Amino acid sequence: MFKLFQKIFYVSPASEKQYPDWLIEKATERAVDGLGSRLRLLSGYKNNLRLSIICAIDHVVNLDAE
Repeated sequence: MFKLFQKIFYVSPASEKQYPDWLIEKATERAVDGLGSRLRLLSGYKNNLRLSIICAIDHVVNLDAE
């Protein structure tokens, strides 16, 4: 399932440094709350979702800029 998110929400490694860790953490928890809290049972779920979350944040920032 994580691979699917990574394919949909590809992000370049350069934009990974752009956002503070607290923002990525909060966005990850909000996404997991919406998808299903059972994802928290998987080890490393935060690291697996990190690139997808950053891409989603990029998308929201770009929407706001328009």
